[in-house]
Amino acid sequence: MPVGTPFTFHIPALIGAGTVKVPAGPAPGGYCKVVGTYTVGRPYKITEVIPAGYFVTAITAAPPGGTKNLALGTYKRTIHTGINEVTYADESLRAKESGYLEICKEVPPNGAALPSLFVFHVGSQTIDVPPNACSPATQVLAGSVTVTETLPPSYFMVACSTIPAANLVLCNTSGHFAIVIVKPGGVASGTILTVTDRLG
Repeated sequence: MPVGTPFTFHIPALIGAGTVKVPAGPAPGGYCKVVGTYTVGRPYKITEVIPAGYFVTAITAAPPGGTKNLALGTYKRTIHTGINEVTYADESLRAKESGYLEICKEVPPNGAALPSLFVFHVGSQTIDVPPNACSPATQVLAGSVTVTETLPPSYFMVACSTIPAANLVLCNTSGHFAIVIVKPGGVASGTILTVTDRLG
């Protein structure tokens, strides 16, 4: 999520109407907001208003302890001596359902000057790949992914392959597109698609 995205928390037992907004900060510590000074032993409950498309992945406290419910975004405890800090970690559902795709372009030597970039489309994303090189790993929705190439003039798609090999579902050279499987997870579990073109 973008740093600075506001998240709303209800703490009715502690502060007035009981609502505070805290901007999302960079991991691991994020940003904090002081909500007041309270009597030791006073009970409280924090409830995050979880935005659509997000879920709570962790709630940690200093000092440690308390009762938490990630699904509901709640944390219950009593005030302890010193600083009482509660940190929420959220993640987007899209990130949870995403994986990584890398696209490589192979162009056999043909005696002509090569285009500087070959252009691919994955959903609404455009990925530019230099000849005989690879793109950075790009985050995409996991599952069956269609990769379509906009061919330069006089070039034809002649082959496709993937790493892992089993992740190639279809290579349609006449339609200049490929369908690959992208598994959810980090870059290490991503799919590498290699597309080979030749000058016609």
